[in-house]
Amino acid sequence: MIRDIAISFSLAAGLGAAIWAVSPVVTGSAEPWDAESPYYFVSLFVAGAIVGLLCPRHIWPAFLGTVIGQLVYLLVYPPSGPLLPLGVLFLLGYGLLSLLGAVLVSRLRRRSESISTGGGYGT
Repeated sequence: MIRDIAISFSLAAGLGAAIWAVSPVVTGSAEPWDAESPYYFVSLFVAGAIVGLLCPRHIWPAFLGTVIGQLVYLLVYPPSGPLLPLGVLFLLGYGLLSLLGAVLVSRLRRRSESISTGGGYGT
């Protein structure tokens, strides 16, 4: 179980950092939340959905991994300014999109597994 939690967290952290790393190429903005496109919001949702699909039983580590992955990237690569504490709050708030993606996809996957194995129908 601890191994599965670590995988969920690590995958989400890698995806969170990748969102920031790819942002300049895709949007032209160093910070994805400054882009005039839905890139950041869609990327967060998709990252959560990927983790929810691969690790459907460990959603909270996925949420934390996404936020921490972004935070580490934010601290290491772009220059940080005096608004960093505010940025951390934004990461937590926007991270809820990844949580939503993870919850929705994990529920769909778990429901699909239940149906395919005959669980829940008394058979």
